[in-house]
Amino acid sequence: LHRRVGTTFVYVTHDQEEALSMSDRVAIMNHGRTVQIGAPAELYEQPATAFAADFLGKSNFLRGTVVSASETEVTYEVAGQRLRQSNTGQKFDPGEGLAIALRPEKLELVAANRKQSDGNVLSGRITDVTYLGANLEVTVMTESAGELKAGLGAWQNRLALEVGQLVDLAWAPNAAVIVDDDET
Repeated sequence: LHRRVGTTFVYVTHDQEEALSMSDRVAIMNHGRTVQIGAPAELYEQPATAFAADFLGKSNFLRGTVVSASETEVTYEVAGQRLRQSNTGQKFDPGEGLAIALRPEKLELVAANRKQSDGNVLSGRITDVTYLGANLEVTVMTESAGELKAGLGAWQNRLALEVGQLVDLAWAPNAAVIVDDDET
């Protein structure tokens, strides 16, 4: 109808997939105020706040303390574990709090203690495996970051995943995004 009529439509929905698939621009609102406006892919890949990241899809949140920062990378610590995050020029001071949103599908699940050379790694124990047809949702309890969820294509899974199994969660420094921590 929109293509045929050629006018601007305002469509209100709580269905995130519908909003992403039907829209040129999306406005995310929280308690009557606009949190972020942008193209669907921009909002999904670069949410500005923890609320936006959690509202538009699932996200894991890492809250840590800045160790060092440059214009291109931030090193931060979560419960004694040092991790790296790509930076887009934001200024951070050592000791400052930092919130990271990490989508489940951007986590790689690997056998425990497999060395990763250039990414972040957290170790943990599987607490749940949910088969969703095309996908698996794997819940892992880590010592340093608490519970994290990893999403992977069921056909890609090469590990025999079982509750209680030790695994490593790995991700590249550019797989996550720094967000304003509005404590979803």
